[in-house]
Amino acid sequence: MKILITFVMVYFIGTCHASTSNSLSYEYYDIEVDKVSKLYNFVKKAGPKVGERNAWATLDWDLNTEYELRSVKGGCRFIAKDVYVVGKVTLPKWTKSKDLTDSDKKWWSEFSQFILDHEKNHYNNTLIGAEEIVSEIKNIPVTESCKKAREEYLSIKHKALNKIHKLDLQLDKQTRRKFAGNDKLFARLKNGQTLVVQSSFMRGYLGL
Repeated sequence: MKILITFVMVYFIGTCHASTSNSLSYEYYDIEVDKVSKLYNFVKKAGPKVGERNAWATLDWDLNTEYELRSVKGGCRFIAKDVYVVGKVTLPKWTKSKDLTDSDKKWWSEFSQFILDHEKNHYNNTLIGAEEIVSEIKNIPVTESCKKAREEYLSIKHKALNKIHKLDLQLDKQTRRKFAGNDKLFARLKNGQTLVVQSSFMRGYLGL
């Protein structure tokens, strides 16, 4: 199953126009066990693969800028046409949740919402990075060469990616603290089990 949600925001940058047309799609994998006690081991074997691990959920994203370098009087101008983020979240869907107790159904509803919110917060971090690129590229001056103009842009994008990574690390740290604490949301998963929360450039996941 896939759901696509598109967000469109428009910015005007000096005499040129750049827009961010961001898309976030959702895919689901089926949880096929009938008890919460079996959930951890199922996800450990059948959750989305991240390297050698299987995860509860993942977010894959890419931050793109469409631009042209135009020769003008005095040098080269960087012209941004579009700045956008494409993301895909993979989430669990419990196909046999109707077989759960009322208490377990309530817990699963809360826990699956927590997973969704976590990945959406990571996606929101990428939007912050996109907005920073849009804000900063309007300050790129006419440069002596198109090579120099491109270098100016790459420096801005590198700074934005570092900002996203820093925000992701802060979010993951908060999540690990929540799991390590006495939050009742995680009580059913704490029988010697661990929660791995990790982000790298263009990928984040909530793992085991």
